[in-house]
Amino acid sequence: MPPRPKQNESEVSQELLDRSGSRQKRSSADRLENCIVRESIPIFNANTLPIATLRKYQNVFKLRTQVNSSSNDALVNAVQRHFNALPVKEYDMIVQFLYTVKNKDKTFRRYFHNEIA
Repeated sequence: MPPRPKQNESEVSQELLDRSGSRQKRSSADRLENCIVRESIPIFNANTLPIATLRKYQNVFKLRTQVNSSSNDALVNAVQRHFNALPVKEYDMIVQFLYTVKNKDKTFRRYFHNEIA
C-alpha cells in the first residue's frame, strides 16, 4: 500500500468518524446543521399571566403602580418593567435550580471560607 499524503490541519479536523467507523468528510453546511443558534432571547410577556399572579408578584417585590390609570394595565406595565430590569446570572440560576430539584425545595446556601462565622 502506498504511503498516504500528509493532510493539513483543516482537512484533519473535517474528517469525522461515523458510527460504522469509516471516515467521512463533511462540508461546512453539514457542520452548521447541528449548531443551535439563538436568534433572540425569549421575551417575557406579562399580559399572558393571570391577574392573581401579577398581584402576587407585586406583593413579593413591593411594586408601586400608578393610581390614576386602569389597575390591570398599570399592574402589567409595572411587572413588565420590573422583570426586564432584573439582572440575571444564568450560572447562579442553573445551580440554584439544580440544588432545589435535588434537595426538594430546601434553601440553597453557599458558604465561602471568609463568610463562615
